[in-house]
Amino acid sequence: MKVFDKPALASITIYPVKSCQGTSLASVEVVATGLAGDREWQVVDENGDPLTQETKRQMAVISPEIIDGGLRISAPGHKAVEVESGVGSATVAKTLFAVPTPVLDAGDAAAELFTSVIDIRARLVTMAPKNESRPPTDYDIFERPVKFAGAAPVHVTSQTSLEWLTARASEPFDGTRFRPNLVVGGTPAWVEDTWGRFRIGDAELEAIVPWPRCPVTQVDQVTGERHKEPAKILKAYRWCTNASSLSDTWRPIVEGSSLFGLGCTIEFSGTTISVGDRVEVLSTTSPMIPAPVE
Repeated sequence: MKVFDKPALASITIYPVKSCQGTSLASVEVVATGLAGDREWQVVDENGDPLTQETKRQMAVISPEIIDGGLRISAPGHKAVEVESGVGSATVAKTLFAVPTPVLDAGDAAAELFTSVIDIRARLVTMAPKNESRPPTDYDIFERPVKFAGAAPVHVTSQTSLEWLTARASEPFDGTRFRPNLVVGGTPAWVEDTWGRFRIGDAELEAIVPWPRCPVTQVDQVTGERHKEPAKILKAYRWCTNASSLSDTWRPIVEGSSLFGLGCTIEFSGTTISVGDRVEVLSTTSPMIPAPVE
């Protein structure tokens, strides 16, 4: 990851298969659902329910690579499998909000790989063409279609805020555990909590909600092993006790959680953003929790 002395985009990562390893990019196109290629595939069980690292941390060792026309999926000790985008038998699976949505099944070879790695009968699926999934109304605070992301089209974190945490943590960890799409650098620690709208290159983003952290942050994104950090350091310095400004649906999600990063919308479709692009804050807001102090 590059280091900047002025506000700039330090890294870009997309996650082609939800809850599997990410892919670092030098640039990416903005699309209606967020970033091109991000969380376009999902692993589901026999009932079509989504599987994630929260219960199946072995998914962290599975590495999807975008290739022409689809994905190449690999995992230690397994032969790589290639699947095609937009091809497969039509079926129905559920999003993280338990909403049934039309999907295409990627086939038996991919299913066998995922089943073997995570030790449960699993299938790999992708959104059916022209399917624009949105969360249930109560959760749809971003007012945007998404693929298999939880709700936010884009997840943004800060390089300097991460460094603040790691310098005080009880054990080493890196920023991949937060699974961000965009990491900004060259800013004071925690200043991102005050951002309302901001520009990266020619794209404009709006911070909708500070992001509550789930147990996935404790999973090493290379080995799949679970650790104590960053849960301990987040609880010590980033615990939210009052989210009264949020809706009745989102308040209990954020309140009583550790916060790190921002759930954002992004526009305009067709825009390309690149590592090194300038970050410019257009408006500010009051932070949900104060910046941590010693």
